[in-house]
Amino acid sequence: MVLKTIEEAIRAASAGKQRKVLSVAVPEDPHTLEAVLRAAREGYVKPLLVGNRDKILEIVSNDLKTEIEDEWVIDKKNREEAADEAVALVRDGKADFLMKGSINTAEIMRAVLNKEHGLPHEKLITDIAITELPWYHKLLFFADGGLVVYPTLEQKAAMIRLIVDSMHRLGYGDHIKVGILCAAETFSPKIQESVDAVELKRMNREGEITGCIVEGPISLDLAMKPDVARAKQYESPCAGDVDVLIMPNLVTGNVYSKSIEMLGAEPLGIITGAKCPIVCVSRGAPAELKYKTIVMASMLA
Repeated sequence: MVLKTIEEAIRAASAGKQRKVLSVAVPEDPHTLEAVLRAAREGYVKPLLVGNRDKILEIVSNDLKTEIEDEWVIDKKNREEAADEAVALVRDGKADFLMKGSINTAEIMRAVLNKEHGLPHEKLITDIAITELPWYHKLLFFADGGLVVYPTLEQKAAMIRLIVDSMHRLGYGDHIKVGILCAAETFSPKIQESVDAVELKRMNREGEITGCIVEGPISLDLAMKPDVARAKQYESPCAGDVDVLIMPNLVTGNVYSKSIEMLGAEPLGIITGAKCPIVCVSRGAPAELKYKTIVMASMLA
């Protein structure tokens, strides 16, 4: 299966719906609460809202004009304590996945990565973006635009494995097409990203990275535009048809994400590699985007 739109993914989630428990750290803004309560109403999640009870209930009553179950709210007025408690709910098996609300990514990751009280995690935790682009024929996954600053070869390999595993959980088969993004498709020993791309392709070919097809080095236009690939006589199963882009560094991933946002796309952000998926979209993101991200993450939990 290949998902073409976010709505298609949500229909798939609805078909196999299992209510998951969602722990939300500091949900003290209308957009987060609107998204969470919609997901709860539609049967995707049971929320545990960890934050300032008075603020949460005020927003629910005054802004959203609704009511919530009293047992859903866990009163923690200190933001750091709220983040720690939200993480503890997952760690102790009381919640299936995690979401950051009105706090920044660094605050929630501090709690997640706490050596004594955080979550068990892989050697690498990565921020996966999932986006529907008006000019592309299917969903595009890419990493990393939020956590890994200058990924090493080993970290890029780990990113691929984490993304591919997540996509398998969403129903994808073993032909996921992964492009290792570089400035050009020709190999240059002077460019580390190019060297890494060739090595990652070898690792895939020799069975060290499985469940996908890795291509690299590959430029952005060749990865996403079939007409450019044909014009340049570039032959690859991934030409103009990638499912995944591995960014060379955080700045490139962040700029790409911000650029497509300015052109109308709305990337969903899910952190993987910890004990559970973590819903991690911008604090200023609209409720609709947060809702869609919650539903997608519930499929991975």
